[in-house]
Amino acid sequence: MMSAKRNKYTNRILLVTRDGDAVRFLAENVFHGSFWSFAVAPPQAQDLTVRIQRDDPDLILYFIDEDPGAALLVISHIMLRFPLPILLMTAAPNHKKSLILKCLEIGAVDVVSIPAGGQGVSQAHRARLIRTIDAARHVHVRPITLPQALDCIELDGYQDEEYSRARERLKQELVARRSRDAIGIAISTGGPQTLGNFLPTLPEALPVPIFVVQHIIKGFIDNIAKRLDSLCSMTVKLADHGEAVRPGTIYLAPDGRHLTVKRDQGRVLVHLTETPDGLLFRPSADVLFESLAQVYGGRCIGAIMTGMGQDGVAGIRALNEKGALTVAQDRRTSIIYGMARVAVEQRIIDSIVPLDNMCVTLVDAVFNPITLKRRDSVLPRFSTP
Repeated sequence: MMSAKRNKYTNRILLVTRDGDAVRFLAENVFHGSFWSFAVAPPQAQDLTVRIQRDDPDLILYFIDEDPGAALLVISHIMLRFPLPILLMTAAPNHKKSLILKCLEIGAVDVVSIPAGGQGVSQAHRARLIRTIDAARHVHVRPITLPQALDCIELDGYQDEEYSRARERLKQELVARRSRDAIGIAISTGGPQTLGNFLPTLPEALPVPIFVVQHIIKGFIDNIAKRLDSLCSMTVKLADHGEAVRPGTIYLAPDGRHLTVKRDQGRVLVHLTETPDGLLFRPSADVLFESLAQVYGGRCIGAIMTGMGQDGVAGIRALNEKGALTVAQDRRTSIIYGMARVAVEQRIIDSIVPLDNMCVTLVDAVFNPITLKRRDSVLPRFSTP
């Protein structure tokens, strides 16, 4: 087992499992007489955080068979917070192909097979295991972003039962862990191009709805919605009056009506209206943001992006006063730095973000409970899966 003081001649493994047979197999058949020492930790993300900080291992050896549904969550957590080489271990690789492939995509470096029930292995097999373990610890790994973690549960052509269960488990965990419940976006001149570059980068599994007011002449928004839907992992559609709001969906305001939301018997519903009348724009971003402020309060994010004028500024102020996070696209990447500039000058923006960082900023903000004020950068990575 690991000691508190590192021996420079000993390589240290944190074995993630509760399976006694797997522990005995490694102790007796693999690590006995080697320069490797190991400690055991359960497959729980929070416990692993403490153990990694305390034990400073060279390698994580993850026994995927015991609790396959936790694998994506735990490995995502490690790669977000403490990127270390992770070597997967399984006695049934053929039954977990999709899950193993996703774990490799999210950051695990390799997979090794062991005999079922902790049985012994030949000297040749032991030598191969030792070589693989030793090679894995030298792999340089990099932290992943939260969008990359969410991408690991995108729908794929290959799936198996274990992967499907793991995917649903991670989706439920993400919904439970979110700190904000909706995103609103105000965008005008240059919006179709900007949305086409930005929205497709958002992961399908983002567990919040997104509401968009795009200023455009009548007759174009339907085609914009169809084009974006063909590009995006998330569903993109024109909002329908009275429909229940669903996470993972992007709602565009239709021609000639304001997009708002209302809470009804615990559900949030889309409410389209022609009032207030007489505004410069209908749909109006101010009306959307004020509605989001009333329904979601501080558990909301408002983003104001490229465009002329100042529609959305009053609504961003309403969100800001409720404690919601407010974001503006920066001058350099805005096609027209108008609406965002006015909001920034009025000091009601928490974070000024270039377009290529907008996805990471918004995704992180969905899970990050801390609102940072007056900061011209992206938010810190979400830290708790």
